[in-house]
Order: sequence, then structure tokens, then C-alpha cells
Amino acid sequence: RALRYMRVLQQYADTFFSDMALLFLSCFRWFILTMWLTHLMGCIWFAIGRYGNTDTGLRWTDMFRDKDASVFAEYVTSFQWAMSMVTLGSMDVVCVNVSERLFNIFCFVLGLAGSSILVSALSAALVGLQFAAAEKVQRLRTLRKYLHENRVSPGMVQAVQQQVANRIRNTKRLAEGDVQLLDKLSITLRCELRFEIMGPQLTTHPLFRLLCSLNQLWCQRSLIDALNTVFLQPHDDLFLAGKGSTAAYYLDRGHMIYVQDPSTSPVDTAGVTRVDTGTWLAEADLWMDWVHMGQAKASDKDCALLAVSGESFTEACLMQPEFSSLIRGYSRVFHRRVRHPVNGEWPNDLEVVGTNWVEMVFAMDTNLRQTVSYEALDTFKRKLGIMVFGVSNTVHGLEEEIDADKCVVIVDTDGDVRRVVNLMLFRITRPGTSTVLAELGRYQDGSIEHGCKLPGQKRKNSESESEAKRRIMEGKLEFLEGSLNFRSTRYEVRRGESASYGVSTMYRKAVVHCDLVASINAPVATIKSPFMPVGAVPTGPAVGQQSTLRSWPTPMPPWMSDLPVYFVSSGGSGGTYYAWLDVGQLDYLQNSNGKDLLHLLELLGPPALYRISHIESQPAVQPPEEARLHMALNYPPTQTFAQSQRSPQQAHKIFRAESQRVLL
Repeated sequence: RALRYMRVLQQYADTFFSDMALLFLSCFRWFILTMWLTHLMGCIWFAIGRYGNTDTGLRWTDMFRDKDASVFAEYVTSFQWAMSMVTLGSMDVVCVNVSERLFNIFCFVLGLAGSSILVSALSAALVGLQFAAAEKVQRLRTLRKYLHENRVSPGMVQAVQQQVANRIRNTKRLAEGDVQLLDKLSITLRCELRFEIMGPQLTTHPLFRLLCSLNQLWCQRSLIDALNTVFLQPHDDLFLAGKGSTAAYYLDRGHMIYVQDPSTSPVDTAGVTRVDTGTWLAEADLWMDWVHMGQAKASDKDCALLAVSGESFTEACLMQPEFSSLIRGYSRVFHRRVRHPVNGEWPNDLEVVGTNWVEMVFAMDTNLRQTVSYEALDTFKRKLGIMVFGVSNTVHGLEEEIDADKCVVIVDTDGDVRRVVNLMLFRITRPGTSTVLAELGRYQDGSIEHGCKLPGQKRKNSESESEAKRRIMEGKLEFLEGSLNFRSTRYEVRRGESASYGVSTMYRKAVVHCDLVASINAPVATIKSPFMPVGAVPTGPAVGQQSTLRSWPTPMPPWMSDLPVYFVSSGGSGGTYYAWLDVGQLDYLQNSNGKDLLHLLELLGPPALYRISHIESQPAVQPPEEARLHMALNYPPTQTFAQSQRSPQQAHKIFRAESQRVLL
């Protein structure tokens, strides 16, 4: 175990220590070993002198017989004798029997061999350091001679010599070409080794992650030839503005500085950008002949980068026709983003606007989007342990959305599976007010689905914004067609967990801001106090199923009892509930647990049982609330709840049963 620990420490020292530090560590190790052997020999020598056999009747420890010597004094004497054996010195302690003489001879031989090994090892290390120092001195002398012959100014000479001296002192990380023994490996094993070293950095790019997921063997055997490592010392330049690019780079360690100046870059003002670890630089080199738009250099610390040669990457792709359509589609979209910049922003080496993975996937053809989505879905199934197609309801629902081109499933840079959905929403306001038309829920086949949101629908990935707007206005919002004045469209991105699938989802919203210029011709209902008992509120399935009673800890907010709710029929036995809400009310219903909203919609009931308070186009006078309740219960007009033999709970059950009968 001790030898194993020593090997581990030696590997650690070879990795992180300099040559001079390794020399001192080696000397310290030999010193500790010598002291330990000396201690062991001294203890054996003392044991022989005290307890060993003697043919003369004498022992070397007899020198302490007439003296009142302590045990420590005897140990020090034994240790000194052992030290003299190791160093081939002399000692006033002499052998007086055969056992002591035999052990003395053994220690002489051991000391001779040990001292020879120690001296030779230290001499070899010192000679190596001297040769390295002599080579360093010779190179510095050559540098000074070169600067002198070219009549370089003293200030420049000092700057050059100082930087060279600093870089000589720094330990440079080993590259693959510095390890000659790697040439002894087979081609297969060497490719696997290179992929294990460089693969984690390569797969931080979602496209390369997808390619490796589709065919890891191709990435190990062919794509790996396009990869290389680059190490930069402080203030080293990676590339300069105006120079042709040779590779794309991934910053794996350290920080860099990206500089753009009007004299060398297509910018109006100079700018300096800090480049953090995990950033890709000059990705455009993989897809076109790229000229660097700025200068990238290391900061005040060492940097390590992964370089992907664009030329070698193209050759590797030509060897794999399986990926040709995917890579060609990605390249075509990237070209469009460079030639026609989004928002007019000129591309640079750090960013081409609109080329993040989500934007690129949505800009591809439908079959490529589905390829990306199904591969991400396979990753999701592997994480869940689902290997049979369609086993999980979540997976089945995602598959249906992918086939219908309603969503995209991707694997992001962190390796997490994410669902991405495009939404087209309408923020409809009434002129002169701060209220917004909100969708509260849907009634379909005897059940109510509640949820407060802006009106709208998912936008198909293949649809443009104008096509989606026209489809929604001709379908779901047909009752508002011709009544809206469109003002502007704003874009929002929200991340959260999907309530339907339970997966992380990105909602890319296009919110159309518009004003309502005409009235809504639809039934409107409100809740009065008799329909909202404070102690017990009906909940659960709506008409057509058995109703239950649940005690709520708090009543609804007062404004909900007087809230006018519209019902817009969608044909058949279904429809959608709408209401005008101010900003506070909208936030409350969107962020609450939904119990109040479900309670509201259940009390309103299906449209056939609506207590119509008014219709905007044709106002009408309604009977008193108590009379309408009696009519619903089939009571005589003169009979009230107080006169009946039924409790309010029993009366409500009868009301729900009669409602079901009337609807049928």
C-alpha cells in the first residue's frame, strides 16, 4: 500500500512540479528513506547486543553495564553506529562476538550499495539540470546576439528579454505531439484515446453532440482527425483581425479577450469583450471561407483550446453520406444568417446572431427538425429507462406533437432534454381601459378545463407569423375577426415545466398587441351570492358526472363574484370562457393554484344552464335570483329553501341532477 501511495504521489509531482522542485523532492525522499533504514538497522543492532547469542560471553552493550545509562542513550548510540555503516564511517563501538560481526559485514555491504545508488542518482539529476541550464543560457545568448545585430532599441530589448524569461520559467502543458510513445499505439486505440480526451469539449456544441449520438464510431474514427489542442501563454494571440481563418475554437480553460477596432474591423467604435470558458470562437470557419473580424488573445493566464479544422471537418463529412442532409441543412441556414444578418447586426468571431441551436433547428426543413427531435427523444427515453416505443404517455404525447410539427425536442448544451414550442398569442385591450381579454378555460363533453392565459394557439414550426395569425383569426378567434386593430408584435421567451408532459419547456411567444374596436356578441354570465356559499363550495367534475362538496379555507376574491364571463361556442358541445381582466387580476389567476378559477367556472356551469345576465347586443331583463333557483329545482314559486324539508347541500345535489337532465 505504501508503494502504491508513492506511485500516486510521483504521478502527481510529475504533473504539477517543475524540474527543480522534482530534484528537491527526490533528495527529500532519499533522505527520509535513509533515515528510516538507519533507524531499522540501529534497532536490530541494539537487539543483537542485548538478546543475541554470544560465543565469547561478551556483548557490545557491556559498555553500559557499569554506567547508569538511559534507554535513550543506548538508542542514540545504536543509531550512530547504523549511520556510520550507511555512510562507511567509523565508530568507537566494536564487535565482540560472531553474531555482531556477521551483522556488521551485512551493514557494510548494504551501506556500500546504498551510498553508491544515492550518489549516482543525485549526480544524474544535477547533471541534467546543468545541461538544461546551459541550454537555456545558450538560447538567451543567441537571442541577445540577434537583437544586437539588428540594432534593436534598448526598450524593445528589455521587453523581449523579460517576456522570454517569464515564458521559460512557466511550465508548458504537453500536447499530443510531445509524447512520442503515443506513436506505438494502434490506430483504433489512439483514436479512442483522442476522443476520450477531446470528446467532452467537442460535444458541448449541440450539432456535434447530435452527430456523436447518431454515429459515435464515425466521430471516433473520422471526425477526431479534425481536432487538435492549442495552448496559449499569457497575452498570446490566437488570431488577428483581417487574417483568414483555419479552424473553429472552443475555449476549454482560462479567459481570453476579443478586441475590435475600427481600423481593422467592420465596427464604428472600438470594443473589448471578455471571452469566458465554454465559448466557441470562429464557428463560421466550419461552413465558409471566413476572415476574422477581430483579434483574440489570452488574458493574464494560460489558456487551453480545442481547434476544429474546417477543411478536415469537410473531408470527414464527405466520408459519411448519412449526415450529408443534416450538415447541408445546418450549413445552409448558417449561410443565410451571415449573408442576411438578423436585426442588421454584423457577424463577428464570437457570435452570428440567430445561430443558437434553437433558432437553427426551427429554420431547418421539417424532416430535419423531426430527425433532431426524435434523436433528443431517444435520449430522453434512455434517461427514463424507457426502451419500448410509446410506453410512456409523455413520450407518446411528444411523438404526436413532433409528427404534427407543433414542437421541437432538443438536447441543450448542458445535456438536458428540452421541449420547445412556438406560441402565437393576442393581447387584446379595450381602448380607454387597462383591461385585457383573457381565456379562462374550456368546456367540452361535460368537463371543464381551467387555465388563465392570453387567447392564442401553438404555431406550427413550418408556419410564418402571418400564416399563423390568419389561421387563428379564421378559427379560434373567428368571433373577433374584423373587430381588432393590430398595433405591434413583441417577442418573449419563458422557461418552465410543462403541465401536460412534465418536461422542461421553452415557450417562444409572439404576442400580438391589438385593440378591440367593436363589441363582443356572445352570452355573458355572472355569479351572485346565493351561488357561492362561503362554507362549502362544489367542486370536481362538471355536469354529467357526480358532484362533491369541499370546504375551502377562504372564499373567492370579491371581484370574481361580479366578473362577467363570456362563452364562445366552438361547435358541438364545447366552447371557451373569456373575461376582461386588469393586470392584477390576470397575474392572480395565472399564478394561483387554480382552485378559485375552477370554482368560478363550475358555478357558471355549461352554457345551456347559464344564468344569463345580459347579452351585449340585446340587453334583457332577468328574473330575481331566488326565482331562477326555484325554477331550476322545479319548486313551486312560493316555496323557498327555508320552507322546504331539504338542506342546502341536498338542494344543490338536486340542482346538479336536474342540470344534467336539462342538458341531455
